[in-house]
Amino acid sequence: MTKNINPKLKQLYEKNNRFFVILSAILFIVLGYFSYVYLSELYTVKSDIAKLESIETMLSANLSDATVDYTSKTELYTERRKSHLAELNKVFPFEAEKTNFTRFIDDYFFRNNFSKNEIFVKNMIFGRATSTEGYTVLPVSLSITSSKGNFMNFLKFVESSGALSSNTRLMDIQSIDVTFRDADDGQLYDYRISLNVYYQGETEM
Repeated sequence: MTKNINPKLKQLYEKNNRFFVILSAILFIVLGYFSYVYLSELYTVKSDIAKLESIETMLSANLSDATVDYTSKTELYTERRKSHLAELNKVFPFEAEKTNFTRFIDDYFFRNNFSKNEIFVKNMIFGRATSTEGYTVLPVSLSITSSKGNFMNFLKFVESSGALSSNTRLMDIQSIDVTFRDADDGQLYDYRISLNVYYQGETEM
């Protein structure tokens, strides 16, 4: 049995049906557009994040290399500084110790005294150390018996003092007195030398 549908209802139904079809199509297009836009933005952000991560990795690697380089150079400079300080302390020591200087002088005369070219110290007198402009001056008086040639070597030794290459503590001669001996004494002379020995820092002795 066939039912008769009211033509007006049928027309209204078809009209509403077309409306929903068109609305659905519009919504599909709109939603598809925004989905595309949002996905594009997400992919862009994701790409930017990947680039930033790559940059971060590169910077971390560079920082690591720079840290290693800095540490290496710092250690090198520290070692050089210690080496230079050690060299400086040999020629320009901190403490004005009379005992160390006495040993230093005795060692020189022991190594350079020969039977046919004598040099030896008979007396050593220390004056009072004074400090000025951040360093200390210790006066020393030496009574020396020596041949002329060996005494000239000693003067050269004092002249080269203070040079890092010499490893000889800094000192300078203030005055020299010479006493000639009798002919029986051969080529030996008596010398009295006044010299200053220098130290770092300020010390009163």
